[in-house]
Amino acid sequence: MRGIEIWVHSQTDNALAFDLVDILRAIGPQAEQSIWKIEGLECFGDAAELLHDISDNGRTIDGKKLVRLADQVYQTIDGYISGYRNDTDEQPWIIVRAVDGTSFDVECADPVVLDRLRQRFNTVTDLPS
Repeated sequence: MRGIEIWVHSQTDNALAFDLVDILRAIGPQAEQSIWKIEGLECFGDAAELLHDISDNGRTIDGKKLVRLADQVYQTIDGYISGYRNDTDEQPWIIVRAVDGTSFDVECADPVVLDRLRQRFNTVTDLPS
């Protein structure tokens, strides 16, 4: 898998420019069609407690529900969110990693998704291979 790093702060005023929900929406329909596993999540917002519970208990969540809940989060600090095409896959097709509330690393087997993310966000760099 190849990857990119996306910085979340605005270059002009250091405010948060986007969060996890924006990445999920930019991924497109594949995000909603995936099964997600969340690990080590730290976030703030109305849905934070529910997402923490899913993360802490190792449960999976369908993509549509994840997008709805992520829309109720205003900042994701840390977490490892792995997307699977179905519940029988052993390896994720995409990994979204929140890093210290400052960036998201996205590793993906689909170069079209990475290109879509590069086009959507301003401060993107390639992760080392």
